[in-house]
Amino acid sequence: MPATALPRRALGQTGLVVGACGLSLGAVPDRRQALRLLRQAREGGVTLFEAGTPEAEALLGEALRGEALHGEAAPPVLAARLPPPGPRAAGLRGAVEGALRRLRTDCLDLAQLPLPAPGEATEAALALLTTLIWEGKLRAFGVLEPQPSLLVEAHWRAEGRGLARPGSARALYAPLARGAERDLLPSCRRHGMGVLARGPARPMDAPQQAGLQRLAAAAGLTPAQLALAFTLAHPAVTAALVAPAGAAALEQALHAARLVPEPELLDGLDQLLPPGSDALPPEAPPAPTRRRPGEGRAAA
Repeated sequence: MPATALPRRALGQTGLVVGACGLSLGAVPDRRQALRLLRQAREGGVTLFEAGTPEAEALLGEALRGEALHGEAAPPVLAARLPPPGPRAAGLRGAVEGALRRLRTDCLDLAQLPLPAPGEATEAALALLTTLIWEGKLRAFGVLEPQPSLLVEAHWRAEGRGLARPGSARALYAPLARGAERDLLPSCRRHGMGVLARGPARPMDAPQQAGLQRLAAAAGLTPAQLALAFTLAHPAVTAALVAPAGAAALEQALHAARLVPEPELLDGLDQLLPPGSDALPPEAPPAPTRRRPGEGRAAA
């Protein structure tokens, strides 16, 4: 399994370019350790940093003012997960502006939020997000755990009203959680959206976990490394988000993000769990199509 430099990929049509491995921060029990991880990630080629809580946003803001995110590499891309907007997009502007204050920046690269229910609520959120882009407070926005049907409606409403379109989707995708292959990943490719895959290295309490461990051992990898390499091999996936517990786990993730899985290894994972299936629940139907590395991915 050959290794390469950490790839950089275009995040759909947002204009953002990110490393294939992104660091996601949630709760911050140890600020010093978190700052060390940020510095290590930056030195390892990571450019995408995601904050999932106000506390994580404040930490990233501190790192920006210090040295953890500075260096000769490409500038960091900052993403924040926001709560769902209320009726008529209530609270959305405040959420974006609050993230900007905590991040100590004038412009948020990527706001990620759940799409509201279909109808006028979706249009109101798109309209306000478009205004925030025009104001220079936001570069792009993405959708958290989207349903493909809602993505289609959001793009239809955006195109019909001249509004900004969602540029990315953040969703679960892993060797034992492949449901996104059925509809979501193809839909993202059709609409030119990037995909940030969460949870590729998370172990699952499923019968196939033992098989995943055997395949990983045969390839000289940990199960988490194999899961990450598998996720990044899908041509619709832009980057995998990791939340390592420490320096060793981050180093392993960065190594895995540079690997190019052999076709035989992908075949073994397909035999372990058919494409489009989920280990939990096991009754999810398989997708009729396969995926292979490099098919149609946008180059940085």
